[in-house]
Amino acid sequence: MSIIAKAMGISALMVLCMLVPCINGIDADVEVEQVYVEDKPVTVVGYQTTDEVVKTLNKYSDLVEVSDNISIDNGCYLIGSDAVMHGSIEYGEIEQAVYNGTPVAVVGGGYEVVTAIGKTLGFNATSADMQAYGIRYDPEADVQYVYSVSGFETEAEVALEMYSLMNTVYSADVEILEGVGGAKVYEHTENCGSFGKVNISTAYYAIEDSSDNYNFYMAHYKIQGIANGGHSKSLLGVSSDVSSDPTYGKYQRICDYGPTTESGSSSVSFNAGATVGYDGKPSVTVGFEASWSHSYNDVTSVDGSDLETEHFEVNYDINECTNSGYNTLMVEPGLVVAVSTDGDGAYHAVDNYKAQFCNVVIHGHWHNTFTNFSFPIEVEISQ
Repeated sequence: MSIIAKAMGISALMVLCMLVPCINGIDADVEVEQVYVEDKPVTVVGYQTTDEVVKTLNKYSDLVEVSDNISIDNGCYLIGSDAVMHGSIEYGEIEQAVYNGTPVAVVGGGYEVVTAIGKTLGFNATSADMQAYGIRYDPEADVQYVYSVSGFETEAEVALEMYSLMNTVYSADVEILEGVGGAKVYEHTENCGSFGKVNISTAYYAIEDSSDNYNFYMAHYKIQGIANGGHSKSLLGVSSDVSSDPTYGKYQRICDYGPTTESGSSSVSFNAGATVGYDGKPSVTVGFEASWSHSYNDVTSVDGSDLETEHFEVNYDINECTNSGYNTLMVEPGLVVAVSTDGDGAYHAVDNYKAQFCNVVIHGHWHNTFTNFSFPIEVEISQ
């Protein structure tokens, strides 16, 4: 396990089973292992060696370099907001590093330079409360990663958490098939104070289709809740009002989602050629398939979606008196949307992630101070 993983309480191995859609009967299931490594160098730009950010990073890595510029050859870059907003680091330098596969993050503000690059690559996922924002692009696999963190008290904590996210490598690339766009992966850590934290790793796929009228997009959500000692968790979930965007919402509709049953064993399946329609709306044919399943003890998935209002919502009710509440738990709902090409053809949405934590009074019997956390993420994905 890496030094950073030990410091942040992160497992050394987190398995991400990203299931790429199946086109024309081709089996496209791909397992991607997420591994934290300790030997990735980081260049810190816009800080002095005496700054708390640099001193904190130096506690967990011997490969921290302080510089006033960037190159495309280093492991990753953490850039202070002043260096971006005052122009000492220019857009073109950051863009060149990103397009050559180097992870770059901005800490403390001035994220526009990074989101502009994300827009050219076809993916952004931002929140009003984010304290750092990063991007990595794998040009060979055509996979884009976006990183953000929020809820931390100090800039040094933010920088360390972002370094941990960018210090992630994958032992297998997401397979790219004809008719399937590269994956867009959103990685976020939400600090929930003394209660614990929530990690998000959601993969979005733009599905090329024979339809001239619709573009299709799939989201495979991964929401991991981790309760600190003396605490438990009682709920994890995600929701999205697919048609709520004031400009583009009228072009978007739910095509399929899962799970749809109240069960501790949840299956999510999108079938090739499935036709989905309901009162007052035309049917749409989905020309791909993907499926995954997950099971838990003492957890009930609750479907709160409403197709008539284009509202997607799946919550996981967790028995806080059990190991599912005390230990790490990851849930995996999914969503497919159809976007009319009468608009810009991109998917515009706000994914609202949620969690509920509580205090342990008597372990296994009595809990109180149930506290809700909600963090909306604005997503834009294009073909």
